[in-house]
Amino acid sequence: MPKYPVKQRLRHNGEKYLPGGTVEMGAKEGSRLVAMGVLDKPIPEPKKEPKGSPKDTPKSKGDEKTKEPEKEPKGSTEDPAKGEGDKKEADKK
Repeated sequence: MPKYPVKQRLRHNGEKYLPGGTVEMGAKEGSRLVAMGVLDKPIPEPKKEPKGSPKDTPKSKGDEKTKEPEKEPKGSTEDPAKGEGDKKEADKK
């Protein structure tokens, strides 16, 4: 259904609408109130992507890119729990 900017106070389907607001209603009823000056011309609806476009298709869990944890460089013997590692090897020499 089209949305219309409200120019004059309006009651529609039990709801009150003030100038500056918007109301959604059928085109036939809305066009009649536009002609009376109560509503302004309908707000253009954004164009929708055709069905099956990449934006409309839901992503499966496998599609999301997950960041792999950083790997420690090979040859490092550092024990993160002790905070020790290659330093002791160098000290022994």
